[in-house]
Amino acid sequence: MIRQSLRETPYEGVLYYACDLDTDPDVIRQAVQTAKRLRPQSRRWRIFLDEVSAIPRWPQAVKWLRDNTPAREDTFILTGSSAIEVAAGADRLPGRRGRVARPDRILLPLSFADFARLHGVAPPVEMAVSAFLDPAAQREIEPMLLHQPQLQGLLERYMRVGGFPAAVIDEHVSGRVAESTVRMLWEMIEGEAQRHRRDPVRLFRTLEHIVTSLSGPTEWTALGEAIDADRRTAEEYVRLLARMFLVVVLFRRDPPGAD
Repeated sequence: MIRQSLRETPYEGVLYYACDLDTDPDVIRQAVQTAKRLRPQSRRWRIFLDEVSAIPRWPQAVKWLRDNTPAREDTFILTGSSAIEVAAGADRLPGRRGRVARPDRILLPLSFADFARLHGVAPPVEMAVSAFLDPAAQREIEPMLLHQPQLQGLLERYMRVGGFPAAVIDEHVSGRVAESTVRMLWEMIEGEAQRHRRDPVRLFRTLEHIVTSLSGPTEWTALGEAIDADRRTAEEYVRLLARMFLVVVLFRRDPPGAD
């Protein structure tokens, strides 16, 4: 994005600032105002704040700049490893996110379609599950049967490896996901749990229970018993995992007249 900005709008200023080592939100103000002072000829800027969620109270700094300085005309691109923290901070910037239809971008692991493309097999057809029963969709699916053996093998690999790039590279190079990669992914989950004052062991047990219950529905009460907690606490742990994009909560629909 920075390269594109420099190529397409050379008359605009570009600032990149890594926030990893900072704790004072005022450094954001200082970085932006210093850059503008050093390059006064740029009337408009694109300001990239990387890992902004590492700074407590970062929304206040961005809000102040937008409300009190010419930065109200600039474009801010804010990135962070914690989707929860970035999303929560964005919610504290009402009316200051521009008139963009989709101001948020979430970088998720590779989908199976992307995984297949990475291994040289482009899925012949991509469609929503809800479209499978459509007669026209059935006619499109039939040619895919020719690719089924190859896609089936890739799907089995994908189910073992997942879509995190580091894990995909490990499996491609050595046939398995390295312990260091598994540890890195768990440390990310553990750090998010501690940031939200949740017990990492209990969070691990929550994930364990979800995995072992995948063949059927589960209940908050049963999960609470599995992690030695009450129903409300069990639900809070699952909600946290959902906000971390580690699980998807699907509620069972009780038919009319069911107990």
